[in-house]
Amino acid sequence: MADRKSPTEYTDSSNPAVSTNGQYDPTKRQKHGDIATSSRGNNSNLMKSYVYGNASCNSGVIQDTENVQGVVYNNFFTAVAPVSDPTWTNINTGVTSINNRNAPVTLTAGTQAAPANYKLSTSPSPILPIH
Repeated sequence: MADRKSPTEYTDSSNPAVSTNGQYDPTKRQKHGDIATSSRGNNSNLMKSYVYGNASCNSGVIQDTENVQGVVYNNFFTAVAPVSDPTWTNINTGVTSINNRNAPVTLTAGTQAAPANYKLSTSPSPILPIH
């Protein structure tokens, strides 16, 4: 966790039982804000942050867990699936590089059924967020 105390909790803004007018409501918080880390040893420190759910790590002992509102598991394991390179049937070749951070380039996303795929050979670091 960061050096500030950040609560971790669960909300579902589409459910009026746990939100108010579709907005987060701390008076209706749920204890499903589970967190997990793959840190080993005693590297995970919650710094007494509130976790409205369970806290898990794969080995070692999570530090400063007194505000965990669920169960602390120090023997958690989950396999992380490997990520492969994408296989695209079409690539938009209209833009192949972005070289000037001061000259914005708009990349059109396409639709869910027909997304636009771009493969850039160069780009500024970091790439600016999409709005």
